[in-house]
Amino acid sequence: MTDADNGRSKTGEKLRFFGKVTASVSHEINNVFAIIGEHAGLAEDLLLTVSEERPLSPEKIGNVVRTIKKHLDRGKTIVKRLNNFSHSVDQPVASFNAGEAAENIVNLAGRLAYQKKAELLAQLPPDEVMIETDPFAFRHAIFLAVMLMLEKSGSGDGLCVAIQAADGGVEARVSSTAAGETDSGGEQFHALCFIMEEMGGRASVENAQGPIVLAFPARSPGH
Repeated sequence: MTDADNGRSKTGEKLRFFGKVTASVSHEINNVFAIIGEHAGLAEDLLLTVSEERPLSPEKIGNVVRTIKKHLDRGKTIVKRLNNFSHSVDQPVASFNAGEAAENIVNLAGRLAYQKKAELLAQLPPDEVMIETDPFAFRHAIFLAVMLMLEKSGSGDGLCVAIQAADGGVEARVSSTAAGETDSGGEQFHALCFIMEEMGGRASVENAQGPIVLAFPARSPGH
């Protein structure tokens, strides 16, 4: 493979990651809009039926307003997470809290786990764990590890991304309660290994079933 081919392959992988995340989040946002629209219609129906014989029920209109507010807040949270993710491409190397970045991508990938009726959680250290590397590549690596674990997971399974300081750097352990072997020989794992190598780190599978262990240096090579 030529350098040009390699560059196109890397760009394509990054775009697929970006597209998969934003497509999933856009579905969540559309769901918020649908619920708000449904309850706005309900409020309109309640107002149209008001008469002397049928006065407006404060309880019913209050329930509608509370539901709309609840989902507006949910929508704001989703957009805030997406905005955080989008800004991860602003700088090729930056200093950031590894726990917050991991939580960001775990929250954005939550719907993909939900679709398989699995639960995805982040386990974060009590103190900040700082790292100086590519913020986008860091999220990309964790996302690929989650997708590998999600492939073998299903209804009722739990997935966890645990972040901790280790060996002068940062370690992310991505595990699943699902039985079955983790595919460490496929294209997705090879892509994960390549991303980790570019950051000066390493991806490995602890045993046949996992977890996938991502070892990041505290600072990106050359910085």
